[in-house]
Amino acid sequence: MKSRTRKKYRRLISKKVFNNYLNGEGNLKVTCQKIKRFRKCIQKLRQLCLTFDPDYRSGHETYGYGSLESIENNLSYICDRFSCTFRLTWLINVPEEVDKILLSSSNPTPEQ
Repeated sequence: MKSRTRKKYRRLISKKVFNNYLNGEGNLKVTCQKIKRFRKCIQKLRQLCLTFDPDYRSGHETYGYGSLESIENNLSYICDRFSCTFRLTWLINVPEEVDKILLSSSNPTPEQ
Protein backbone atom coordinates (compact mmCIF):
# COMPACT_ATOMS: atom_id res chain seq x y z
CA MET A 1 0.00 0.00 0.00
CA LYS A 2 2.69 2.49 0.92
CA SER A 3 4.63 1.85 -2.27
CA ARG A 4 1.55 2.39 -4.42
CA THR A 5 0.62 5.53 -2.48
CA ARG A 6 4.16 6.87 -2.78
CA LYS A 7 4.11 6.29 -6.55
CA LYS A 8 0.74 8.03 -6.81
CA TYR A 9 2.05 11.11 -4.99
CA ARG A 10 5.25 11.14 -7.06
CA ARG A 11 3.31 11.04 -10.32
CA LEU A 12 0.97 13.78 -9.16
CA ILE A 13 3.78 16.09 -8.05
CA SER A 14 5.80 15.38 -11.17
CA LYS A 15 2.85 16.11 -13.43
CA LYS A 16 1.36 19.08 -11.58
CA VAL A 17 4.33 20.85 -9.98
CA PHE A 18 7.32 20.05 -12.17
CA ASN A 19 5.66 19.74 -15.57
CA ASN A 20 6.99 23.08 -16.84
CA TYR A 21 10.55 22.27 -15.70
CA LEU A 22 10.43 18.85 -17.33
CA ASN A 23 9.48 20.57 -20.59
CA GLY A 24 12.33 23.08 -20.21
CA GLU A 25 9.95 26.00 -19.68
CA GLY A 26 10.49 26.67 -15.99
CA ASN A 27 8.56 29.57 -14.50
CA LEU A 28 9.26 30.29 -10.84
CA LYS A 29 6.03 32.22 -10.18
CA VAL A 30 3.85 29.46 -11.63
CA THR A 31 5.81 26.76 -9.83
CA CYS A 32 5.42 28.56 -6.48
CA GLN A 33 1.66 28.70 -7.03
CA LYS A 34 1.62 24.98 -7.83
CA ILE A 35 3.72 24.15 -4.77
CA LYS A 36 1.25 26.05 -2.59
CA ARG A 37 -1.67 24.29 -4.25
CA PHE A 38 -0.18 20.80 -3.84
CA ARG A 39 1.60 21.40 -0.51
CA LYS A 40 -0.45 18.77 1.33
CA CYS A 41 0.46 16.16 -1.26
CA ILE A 42 4.15 17.11 -1.01
CA GLN A 43 3.96 16.91 2.79
CA LYS A 44 2.31 13.48 2.64
CA LEU A 45 4.99 12.19 0.30
CA ARG A 46 7.63 13.62 2.63
CA GLN A 47 6.04 11.78 5.57
CA LEU A 48 6.12 8.52 3.60
CA CYS A 49 9.74 9.11 2.62
CA LEU A 50 10.72 9.74 6.24
CA THR A 51 9.91 6.10 7.02
CA PHE A 52 12.83 4.85 4.91
CA ASP A 53 14.94 8.03 4.64
CA PRO A 54 14.99 9.75 8.06
CA ASP A 55 16.67 12.97 6.91
CA TYR A 56 15.51 15.92 9.01
CA ARG A 57 17.78 18.62 7.57
CA SER A 58 16.16 21.94 6.73
CA GLY A 59 16.02 23.43 3.27
CA HIS A 60 18.66 25.96 4.28
CA GLU A 61 21.05 23.15 5.21
CA THR A 62 20.66 21.32 1.89
CA TYR A 63 20.24 23.52 -1.19
CA GLY A 64 19.55 26.83 0.50
CA TYR A 65 17.59 29.76 -0.85
CA GLY A 66 20.32 32.23 -1.77
CA SER A 67 18.76 33.89 -4.80
CA LEU A 68 15.96 33.47 -7.28
CA GLU A 69 18.44 32.14 -9.83
CA SER A 70 19.76 29.48 -7.46
CA ILE A 71 16.21 28.41 -6.60
CA GLU A 72 15.33 28.11 -10.29
CA ASN A 73 18.51 26.14 -10.97
CA ASN A 74 17.74 23.79 -8.09
CA LEU A 75 14.15 23.32 -9.29
CA SER A 76 15.47 22.42 -12.74
CA TYR A 77 17.95 20.01 -11.20
CA ILE A 78 15.52 18.19 -8.91
CA CYS A 79 12.51 18.09 -11.24
CA ASP A 80 13.14 14.42 -12.06
CA ARG A 81 14.68 13.35 -8.74
CA PHE A 82 12.63 15.12 -6.08
CA SER A 83 11.31 12.14 -4.14
CA CYS A 84 13.68 12.06 -1.20
CA THR A 85 13.10 13.65 2.16
CA PHE A 86 15.56 16.54 2.05
CA ARG A 87 14.50 17.66 -1.43
CA LEU A 88 10.82 17.57 -0.46
CA THR A 89 11.61 19.58 2.68
CA TRP A 90 13.41 22.14 0.53
CA LEU A 91 10.53 22.20 -1.98
CA ILE A 92 7.85 22.83 0.66
CA ASN A 93 9.58 26.06 1.73
CA VAL A 94 10.31 27.45 -1.75
CA PRO A 95 7.24 29.78 -2.04
CA GLU A 96 7.90 31.49 1.30
CA GLU A 97 11.61 31.89 0.58
CA VAL A 98 10.89 33.33 -2.89
CA ASP A 99 8.50 35.82 -1.26
CA LYS A 100 11.21 36.81 1.25
CA ILE A 101 13.74 37.38 -1.53
CA LEU A 102 11.26 39.43 -3.57
CA LEU A 103 10.29 41.47 -0.51
CA SER A 104 13.90 42.18 0.44
CA SER A 105 14.78 43.21 -3.11
CA SER A 106 11.81 45.57 -3.37
CA ASN A 107 12.48 47.16 0.04
CA PRO A 108 16.24 47.67 0.30
CA THR A 109 17.53 48.59 3.70
CA PRO A 110 18.80 52.18 3.99
CA GLU A 111 22.55 52.61 4.05
CA GLN A 112 23.98 53.76 7.34
